[in-house]
Amino acid sequence: MRLNPDLIEKRGMKKTTNSAAIIAGFEQSIQELLKKIIEFSEGPPKLNAEGLDELDSSLQKLTNELSDLIAAKKLQESLISEDAARSSANFIKGLPQKFKNYGFCETTVRMSNGTVVVVLTPYFARPCLEKKTEKRGKGYYPGLILLGVLDKCMPRLASDVSMAAAALASFKEAQDMLAARGCKLDIKTIRNIVKRYAARARCCQEMGELPQDTLDIAGRRVAISMDGGRMRIRSNKKGPRTKKGRRRFHTDWREPKLFIIYVLDDEGGMERKFCPLIDASLRGPDNIFALLEFYLSKMDITKAASVSFIADGALWIWERACALLSRLGIKPEQYTLVLDFYHAVEHLSKLLVLKKWPSPDQKSYLKKYRRMLLKGKTEAFFDFIESICRGSRNSEVIRERNYFAKNKEKMRYHLFESKRLPKGSGAVESAIRRVINLRLKGPGIFWHEDTANEMLMLRCYYKAKRWGLLNRMASSPAMLLVAE
Repeated sequence: MRLNPDLIEKRGMKKTTNSAAIIAGFEQSIQELLKKIIEFSEGPPKLNAEGLDELDSSLQKLTNELSDLIAAKKLQESLISEDAARSSANFIKGLPQKFKNYGFCETTVRMSNGTVVVVLTPYFARPCLEKKTEKRGKGYYPGLILLGVLDKCMPRLASDVSMAAAALASFKEAQDMLAARGCKLDIKTIRNIVKRYAARARCCQEMGELPQDTLDIAGRRVAISMDGGRMRIRSNKKGPRTKKGRRRFHTDWREPKLFIIYVLDDEGGMERKFCPLIDASLRGPDNIFALLEFYLSKMDITKAASVSFIADGALWIWERACALLSRLGIKPEQYTLVLDFYHAVEHLSKLLVLKKWPSPDQKSYLKKYRRMLLKGKTEAFFDFIESICRGSRNSEVIRERNYFAKNKEKMRYHLFESKRLPKGSGAVESAIRRVINLRLKGPGIFWHEDTANEMLMLRCYYKAKRWGLLNRMASSPAMLLVAE
C-alpha cells in the first residue's frame, strides 16, 4: 500500500516517487529468478553425481536470493504504508529528545540469506547547530526498528550469525560456514552483528525483562551451582607502539564466574525435559549474584518444592549464597547447601600429603574416610581431621582444617543421597568446560573484556539450548530505544 499523500504532508515527510521504482525492481528480479528456477525444473532428467551436486547448489543459491527479494519487496511495501507512518510518528514522539523528520532516505538492509538490498524509509535525526549550519545528529529509521530490523540486518540473519559465532571455534570458522550457505560476510561485519545482538539481549536483562513461558518450576526440585573459570583478557599498554605501529598489550588471567540452574529428576540427576539456565560474567562476584537473583526472581523460585545450592569451598560463593536465598524469601527448611563431595575429598588428600605419611598410608586413610563421608559417619570423620591437625603450626594444615570446619553442615552426604539430591557440582564443571574452555580459553586466545562478556552470554544460551529465549530478548520491544 502506498503512503497517503495527505498523511505525508501532515507528517512533514517529503513525497517520493522512488519507492514504486524500488518495488518494481524487486518484482522484476523476482520474475527473472522464477524463470531460471522453472528452466531448471524443466531441464533434462539425466544427471550424474557431479551434475546433481551442481544443480542442488545452483537451486539453493537461486531460492535463497528469491526468498530475500520477496521479503525485501514486502519490507519496502510495509515501510511506505500508512500504518508504518503512524507507528513511526508515535515512536519518535515517545523519545525524550526532539527529532527532525528528514523525509524518505535510501538505506541498505542485509536480508536473511545475506543479500544486501536498498530500501526507502523515513529518517529522523536530532538537529545539531554548529557554526550556524544545521547538521544531523544521531538518527533513527523507526520503520525498520518497529519491524525488528535492527542494525540494518534482518532478525534471522542476526540470530544465525550470532549462533555460528557462539557455536564454532572462531569468527573465521563462522565466516566460512556462512559463506558455504551463500551468505558472504567479512569478519568485521560478523563481529559487529554479534556484539550488537548480545548487547541488546544483555540490556534486556538489565532492564528487568525476561520471557517466562519456559521457566515454570512450581513444585519441582531445583538445583543451583556456581563456580569460576579461567581466560585471558587483553588490555592495551601505555607507551609507544611497536615498529609496525601496533599497540602493545597485557594478557592477564581473569576468572569468569558462571552459574547453572537446573531441575532434578526423581533420581537426583538433571531433568532432560527442562533446559537449564546458564549465564556468566567477568564483572565480579557481586555482579554474578545479582544476575542469579534476577533469574531466580523471574522464575519465582519460592514456588519450587526444594532448592539445592552446590559449590566448592570458595568463600566468595558461600558468603553470598545464604543472603541471596534469604532475600528471595526461600525458607531455611526449603533449601539445602551442599559442598561438592569431590572437592572435599581433594582437600582431604591435600591434608594427608601435608602430614608426609608414607604413600600407602595416605591412600588407605583417603579411601577409609572418603567412605565414612558417604555413609554419614561425619562425626568420626571430623574427629579424625581434628586429631591429625591438633597442635600443628603449619599454615597450610591450619587452612585445610578450617576448610572442613567451615563447611561441616554442608557435608551431610548420606542425607543428600537419601533425598536424591546431588552431592557434586559436575553440572557447573561441565558448563565451564563447554562454555569457557572450548571457546574462550586456549593458547594465544585473548579477549577484550566487553567482547568476552558478550560471547559468554551467547555461548551460555547456546549450550543450554535456550537460543529461542535469547533471540526473544535481543528482539524484545524493550530494546527498540537502544537498537540504533
